[in-house]
Amino acid sequence: MPAIIMGAVPRSETAAANGLNSLMRSLGTTTGAAVIGLVLAQLTIDFGGVAVPSLTGFQVTLWLGAGICLLAAVVASCIPTPAKVKPEQVQAPKTPARAN
Repeated sequence: MPAIIMGAVPRSETAAANGLNSLMRSLGTTTGAAVIGLVLAQLTIDFGGVAVPSLTGFQVTLWLGAGICLLAAVVASCIPTPAKVKPEQVQAPKTPARAN
């Protein structure tokens, strides 16, 4: 992901973009863990007097993860890519004239 971010922003902004990327990833993982914990805590069954997550709880969390992965792929595909330079647009460097 940092390579995609660095390719999409000006070179002078790569540090800020990578910092924001790290911050958003940490917020995402924290929020994701809280949501998964909430779902598993709500969908429990009684097993020998102990509440344990049910099969439905695990299925819901896996489907949530799959949906969020698809959403993340859509968002990542919206990140602009740098313009491609065609070979005919590249100019050879000018060599200085030699003094004899």
